[in-house]
Amino acid sequence: MQLTLASGNPHKAEEFAQLFDTQLVQIKAAPEKLEIIEDGHSFQENAFKKAKGYFDHTKASTLADDSGLVLPARPDILGIHSARYADHLTSYADKNVHLLEDIASLTGEQRKAYFVCYICLYISEQENYFFEGRVHGV
Repeated sequence: MQLTLASGNPHKAEEFAQLFDTQLVQIKAAPEKLEIIEDGHSFQENAFKKAKGYFDHTKASTLADDSGLVLPARPDILGIHSARYADHLTSYADKNVHLLEDIASLTGEQRKAYFVCYICLYISEQENYFFEGRVHGV
């Protein structure tokens, strides 16, 4: 099976390809980056929007992901907006410092968080699948 990754980033396609048996699944980067508006209300909805958008454009089975950091004690930050968190800062190091300042008042259980990734495999209008992975931490 050949899948197009809903990303114009060839390095990301290489990373995804390492997860599969290449005799069964080949993953290639999309021929061009599409501007898909990620305005869904969940990671799953955004992954679906990307997968469908690239499928509609390429007419090929598509793999798309959406991911982010979730801090249940602070649902007003991060989550589906993780990529846009502190967008006035350019480095992840600066964003991490800003986040630690943002949650300085949280203690113990309030500091629990998880990283989540939703993947949508869009084979056709009638056949699409979702997968979710989480890594929990503090």
